Amino acid sequence: MKDSLIQDIAYIIIASMLAGFVLALPKFELIDLLIFFGFSLFLFLVNYFSKFFAAKLLDCEINVSLWSEQRIRYWFGEGDYIKCPFPLWLVLPILVAIFSKWNIKLLTLLVFDVKGKKTYIGRKFAEVSEYDIARISMAGFIGVFLIALILKITGVIDLANICMWFIIANLLPLGELDGAKIFFSSRYLWIFIFCIMLASALLMNATSALVSVLLSLVLALLVVVWYYYKEE
Repeated sequence: MKDSLIQDIAYIIIASMLAGFVLALPKFELIDLLIFFGFSLFLFLVNYFSKFFAAKLLDCEINVSLWSEQRIRYWFGEGDYIKCPFPLWLVLPILVAIFSKWNIKLLTLLVFDVKGKKTYIGRKFAEVSEYDIARISMAGFIGVFLIALILKITGVIDLANICMWFIIANLLPLGELDGAKIFFSSRYLWIFIFCIMLASALLMNATSALVSVLLSLVLALLVVVWYYYKEE
């Protein structure tokens, strides 16, 4: 357990270094780099420990790693895949920042795995359910969202925006990202949380924290109801 936690913290520090670098672009001044590294470290730790304690409540354990994909297609042929893990955590944020002319800072750097403790396996299933994994993912987003609200209330809007766009990016149902874990557990849950977070991110600069949350909740409920009747 101790070795696993140390490894998780090491991955978080590496991710924070890259996040600080990306957020400091294009000026790349030393003071900005240090500030964004420190804030990114705080952000990733909040996300991690929110999931860590949620997992403990479910008798599970989590381990984080840098986002890599085993099979990345580079052409149209049947065997045209990169045969070794492709470091999306390193490549994607930098490419997106460059091609968006530094306007989009994609902090999709870390993913996590879950394994059940003996008590979980004994009283539930042979493996951790997708729903429990989704609940753990949700805990991470809620932790960061609460930080964003506190920053908004205290007037630190720029850092609150970083929190919100961190959530939006990691909610995308891609690969092993947290958003994919929620999406493949329940599309209704994913739509609900994505609408809340996206609306809050868009409204946060225009209204108070409370109003933005309330409007986002109403909008998310309406979208989920519309999607439900559309599917039926």
